[in-house]
Amino acid sequence: MNLADIQAVAAQQMQRQKARLERETGHIYYHGQRVGRSVILLRERVAPEDASHDDILTVAAWFHDIGKAFRHHQRFGAALAREALGDLLSPAQLEDVCALISRHDDRRPGSDDSLWLKLLQDADLIDHFGTQWIWLHLFWYAHADESIAEALASENLAAQQNESRAQLHFPESRRIYDEKCAYERAFIERMETESRGEFFEPRETQPAANI
Repeated sequence: MNLADIQAVAAQQMQRQKARLERETGHIYYHGQRVGRSVILLRERVAPEDASHDDILTVAAWFHDIGKAFRHHQRFGAALAREALGDLLSPAQLEDVCALISRHDDRRPGSDDSLWLKLLQDADLIDHFGTQWIWLHLFWYAHADESIAEALASENLAAQQNESRAQLHFPESRRIYDEKCAYERAFIERMETESRGEFFEPRETQPAANI
């Protein structure tokens, strides 16, 4: 499997694609590239002894949202990936990649799904939070022509975070997720303060470094 050639196909297929107006051009490509990296980092923490599916996981991550413009994006994504990767993967590799793509959004905590599917699902979900959550939401509200106050008032952050957390499979995934969500809450707290024209006072003020 030549990952460099496959990555080039991913860029050709998705880097200039705009699946949704309120997302930046190439969003599904950049998201896929991040998930391709994070799914391996997560695998190294959850199953450090088994790297047997790392290439399959990477390719599935790169292409998992290729069908995002369609209503049933998992099924269409698997078909599009099959067409794009048919000459680059063996038949068995292609089946494994497309099987992961076709179910990457079908999260069933506590199920007997494969380790590989669960890793992809968790890495995919986690990528939407932390700094990416801030980026996606600010981009959406700017597109919708809403003010900072309107954006902050419309968020039910705790409920959203709890709902997504319940869909994660691994304790390590939840640990990473919790840290990302804590960053979101801290950012929103500061944004609310500064949007009123007030100065944000950190809870612990660090002394300035001597230069």
